[in-house]
Amino acid sequence: MKAVIMAGGEGTRLRPLTGQLPKPMAPLCGKPVLCHLLDLLGRHGIERAVITVKYLANQITEYFAQNYGSHYGPVDLDFVVEERFLGTAGSVRGAAWQEKEDLLILSGDALCDFDLTAAIRYHRERGAFATLLTRRVEDPREYGLVDVDDQGMVRGFIEKPGYPQAVTDLANTGIYLMSPRLLELVPDGQPFDFARDLFPLMLSQGMPIHAYEAGGYWCDIGDPAAYHRCQMDMLDGKVDCRIEGTRSAEGVIFAGEPPRGRYTILPPAYIGRNVRIGEGSLLSRAVVENHVVIGSSCRVWESVLLPHSVLDDREGLTGSILLRTGREGPSIVCPAVRPKGGWRPVFDEEGLCGRTGQEVTPEVCARIGSAVGMSCPGKLVGVGHAADEASAAFSEALIAGLLASGAEVLDFGGGFLTLFRHQMSRSGAGVGLFLEVGTDTTVRLCAEGGLPAGRPLERAIERRLSEGAAVTDPGRFGRRTDLSGLARLYERTLCRLAGGRVTLPLSVQSDDPQITRLFERVASALGCTLDGELRLLFSKGGRRFSLVDPQIGPLSDERLFLLCARLALRSGGRLAVPCDASPRLESLAEEMGGELLRYHACPADESDRQARGTALASPWVRDGVMRAAMLLGALGEGHTLAELLRPVPRMASVVRMIPCKGSPGRLLGQLALDRAPEGEGLMVCRQEGLVRLRPTRRGDRIRIEAEAASSELADELCGSLEAMLHAAETPRSDRAST
Repeated sequence: MKAVIMAGGEGTRLRPLTGQLPKPMAPLCGKPVLCHLLDLLGRHGIERAVITVKYLANQITEYFAQNYGSHYGPVDLDFVVEERFLGTAGSVRGAAWQEKEDLLILSGDALCDFDLTAAIRYHRERGAFATLLTRRVEDPREYGLVDVDDQGMVRGFIEKPGYPQAVTDLANTGIYLMSPRLLELVPDGQPFDFARDLFPLMLSQGMPIHAYEAGGYWCDIGDPAAYHRCQMDMLDGKVDCRIEGTRSAEGVIFAGEPPRGRYTILPPAYIGRNVRIGEGSLLSRAVVENHVVIGSSCRVWESVLLPHSVLDDREGLTGSILLRTGREGPSIVCPAVRPKGGWRPVFDEEGLCGRTGQEVTPEVCARIGSAVGMSCPGKLVGVGHAADEASAAFSEALIAGLLASGAEVLDFGGGFLTLFRHQMSRSGAGVGLFLEVGTDTTVRLCAEGGLPAGRPLERAIERRLSEGAAVTDPGRFGRRTDLSGLARLYERTLCRLAGGRVTLPLSVQSDDPQITRLFERVASALGCTLDGELRLLFSKGGRRFSLVDPQIGPLSDERLFLLCARLALRSGGRLAVPCDASPRLESLAEEMGGELLRYHACPADESDRQARGTALASPWVRDGVMRAAMLLGALGEGHTLAELLRPVPRMASVVRMIPCKGSPGRLLGQLALDRAPEGEGLMVCRQEGLVRLRPTRRGDRIRIEAEAASSELADELCGSLEAMLHAAETPRSDRAST
């Protein structure tokens, strides 16, 4: 068997380390990642390897030519230089087009100690076209995930999803065993990837793909934190790999002669060649590469010092990477370990949230604005805020950060959430931010038309915030345009949705005075009086709408949503709703001769593009105020509320939030349940009703939502699923003892 190691990528997420160094050449305790991979191949009897190179290719080929020639231990080496980027599958096609035997394909930027012999045996015993090596991970959001059935066959792929879509914790390690015949499916001279193109093509053609769950260690050194963690794991003996050098009695590994002088090194540690350490310095859990200079009275803890870097006298280094920008450039510190405690800028169900004045300040808002602007260059950014002075002040800081990043800002002014979404749909903005200040400050992120933003944009913003967002060239500051006047169009839209005259006595209630005043104006313009017993109730922000009728009683937002969907589908057509909308909508659409599409709350890719395009034409789906206007329009046509509700099933909804100690994907993967529509969470269909299980955006809880004819039945369904989750989370030994 021949191995193909893909080593052509730029490794942009590992910058600044990879600014002048190919990622596969990044040193891990004294030698490049590539050498550790070749050690692994040699241990498992693989004697031929071809390495594909592109970015800074000469550094790779010259290193091996000077140090090893055409062999690395028992492994015969060959190199293929890519002239242009052809993707992972295109790269391998160019390197192994003439091969007749099965191929082992590896990424050149990950360290692992997998039992390749066992994986090869698994692949051959099943006569597989392709076998993917997978590995369980704690946080699935940074990996491409593999959806596997009970027989170990691949059903699909999810690329770096948010927790709601991560219903598995099996990561694609980028290590594949495959027949060279599959390369015939790869077009010549065109970019083509394994996970994005070849494997989905195989599944569409009914070609089985096997998954082998590998044990052992695996770490993709994709960013500074992972690169740092990998070397700490090597020091701790968590990886079966060869660190070259002499181990002292205390447990310190020296690649050459120990540095002279009076200093202290607390194990575990790795010290390279030609290292100088000044008097009185203390090192612990450190990786010090070749030609490093450490001054006097320095303190180094849990850090990596890369070749030729310099730490000045009396300096400290904790949880960081020290590297030098060129042979003559200064040494810079790259933080790799986040301090415990403090605010972590991570998106949850509402957006970026933190305690006002402590975790989120005007300064932090400016950083958020800068991070957003730098993450979506060229897009118009709409900004709105709640109608209070604190939100307005924090919004000014947010806009300042956006302008400093060079973004073009559309300022919608003060309002409420559903008004902001309408302004987004009318303005042409590609990205939107709505800020609200209370005990906590929340910055909500949305995409075109007020739809939920995708996970790739969230990841980019989170990464910018972690790295520290910078400002652009002072001569390229963005511009700000006042579009607060768009608010008047919202009231006209509501009147148009209601249609003609509606002479009903009603009353309007909301926690948001703006919404109360707005809908009272709309109702009065339609001919309603505001002294009736029919009470329209709006949630803060306007997302939810319920009512209380003196004859029928209270009606929930869920049932009214189904009613509005029925009204919208009266003449068939297509309707797009969020993934977590009622499962009953599919049968309703079929009954009405229409088609239902679902879009994700936080899509990992563009698989819901069609649904999102359709959703732009139905803003009422995301707006309880619009749904109320639609209902008034139907009542104005001469229908009674009882008549409109007759075909809409009675339903009650109960929600429980269950803490999740470990990986939610791993927990949900243990339950033999159906996937929910469009893959967000799991679904249970029982005679009593429907239940949906979905991880929260932070992954620390699982949301259980049950729909049934009564709240009692819905509560019982929630309880039964909660018991299933607790049973799945309890270790088997504990279950046996109880």
